[in-house]
Amino acid sequence: MKTCLVTLVASLMLFPSIASADDELAASHFRVGQNYYRQGRYQEALGQFEQAYQLSNKAELLYNIGQTYERLGNVEKAIGYYERYLKDSGSSNPTLSAKLANLRQRLKQTGVRVSGAPDGAQILVDGKLIATAPVKDVLTLVPGSHKIVVSKEGFHSYSAFVAVNAGSVVDLSVELEAQPAQVPVTPPPSKPTTVAEPTFVPRPERPTEPEPTRRRLWTWVAFGVAGAALTTGLITGIVANKKASDAQTSNDSTADSARTFAKTTDALVIIGAAAAIGGTVLYFLEGKASSERKVAVLPVATPQGAAISATLRW
Repeated sequence: MKTCLVTLVASLMLFPSIASADDELAASHFRVGQNYYRQGRYQEALGQFEQAYQLSNKAELLYNIGQTYERLGNVEKAIGYYERYLKDSGSSNPTLSAKLANLRQRLKQTGVRVSGAPDGAQILVDGKLIATAPVKDVLTLVPGSHKIVVSKEGFHSYSAFVAVNAGSVVDLSVELEAQPAQVPVTPPPSKPTTVAEPTFVPRPERPTEPEPTRRRLWTWVAFGVAGAALTTGLITGIVANKKASDAQTSNDSTADSARTFAKTTDALVIIGAAAAIGGTVLYFLEGKASSERKVAVLPVATPQGAAISATLRW
């Protein structure tokens, strides 16, 4: 720890006179980083030292950055910054050179030792194949967290996360569990296929649909005309009788009106009778199929009044 403090104090002396705003800001970052370092807050100190170096480009700050990485356990980066410091500063510091040799040796001794894996099992670190069991030597790894996977066909895979510190070796004992053997399933012998003789299935007869009910449209039209004509004839007959009773003479207007209503009554009675006869005939004819009968009903005017002509064929 004394070496660290001496180095930080020596680095602080790099800024005896402030030549520019960048140098002043770099000195400020350095002082903040120094306070963080003394408090053991190495991650915050690292950020301040790196900003000071970007502003001033002083080689001595590379040494402080390397020391901070070493405190954080990142030996590989610490070695890199120490080497950059020696190169950029042109210094031949025997103490730092001895430290570098020690760190490189620690880095070679950092890794994991895998035991217990069956012969031929593949050992993967962070998804990369690095060895095949059996392995007697230490698998060299960079400090940090790593995922170890050991797998072999016919066995369940083994996986684990290990945290490797600089200069330490993690012993990992592996035991793969064999997968149960799959017994082939033999299908049962197939039975001989018998072909059944064709059998005659009678075709079901279609049910006879009942003949739809015939609608007697013209029958009811004829009866309606007959009813209307006879009813109106009855009314006009009553009116004719009343006017005939009220007439003073046979030639006055009341008598003429009575004769007119009488003629109208006769015509309506004839039409009503003819319509009733035609309706009766149609009642029997419209019950038959259209192909079995043909009927034509026409109104006919006669000298005595009106009538209905019906032509029937069946």
